[in-house]
Amino acid sequence: SPVATAALGRLMTGTLILASSLKGDESITLRLLGDGPLEGVVAVGNAQGEVRGYVHEPLVDLPLKVSGKLDVGSAVGRGELAVSKSLQNGEVYTGVVPMVSGEIAEDLVQYLLTSEQIPSALLLGVRVEKDYHVVGAAV
Repeated sequence: SPVATAALGRLMTGTLILASSLKGDESITLRLLGDGPLEGVVAVGNAQGEVRGYVHEPLVDLPLKVSGKLDVGSAVGRGELAVSKSLQNGEVYTGVVPMVSGEIAEDLVQYLLTSEQIPSALLLGVRVEKDYHVVGAAV
């Protein structure tokens, strides 16, 4: 669905941003586990700039917001964001924060502030047409 595509695109873009500080064979996994109809969104990225991901319930379709935009926040719902970094030495570090909005960018900012102590600002956008193709994504 368009809202699932937008949620996945936002999380994958955010994953690439966080993965940009990785080295060698390190990787990072972001898991959004919410009470919304998507149930969860997962993305995995690495230091080579590769990313993959999936949505637990990809066929969810919601009405547009009054503004005409996709309602990613309602699709994801409230829950938690878990970020796991797999380092070169084999250690895995995981930080878990409550989601702020389910809109993904705000949730990543909360993670960066709470777990990494990095004050940040982040906007993520994915434009999805009604036939499900992505027109563009931006940071």
